Amino acid sequence: MRMLVPSHIQEHFEMWDAHEYKDRWVIEMREKAGAIDKKTGEVKEKPVYVFTSENLGASMSIDDKAIDHAGFTILSNHETGKIALMVESARADEVEQVLAKFGDKLHEIKTVSMDMSPTYAKVFNGLAPQAVQVVDKFHVMKYVYEAVGDVRRRRVKEMREQLS
Repeated sequence: MRMLVPSHIQEHFEMWDAHEYKDRWVIEMREKAGAIDKKTGEVKEKPVYVFTSENLGASMSIDDKAIDHAGFTILSNHETGKIALMVESARADEVEQVLAKFGDKLHEIKTVSMDMSPTYAKVFNGLAPQAVQVVDKFHVMKYVYEAVGDVRRRRVKEMREQLS
């Protein structure tokens, strides 16, 4: 994969080969995550866009994001806001493969904020079992609001039936 980025940005991509082209840098990705497709047996590679170990810290956040119909996993430092990892995958095996490349740096993580997905819980149970997993408040509140909405809709239906 190749992409053109301004020269002041290229310094943030340590997993990429860079060379100057006209007034910009051409960035070629070196790092990819491979996973076997269970249906076809084919090895599919997923690009790793950001892999910066110095952005790991004691308090991290992991979440998935859809960008142009592709699913990404983003691991960011909760204290600094800097991205440590961005990989084009939300599958546990692919995310785990890439995160494992951080090696012993993963032992520095004390807490990791995530949604209620079992994917990230599985990954961190295996690679960073010392990290306390915290469900982020957005997902907790979303769950609470959905539950309250369900109760409200059920009560409205019951009251309409009683009035009929």
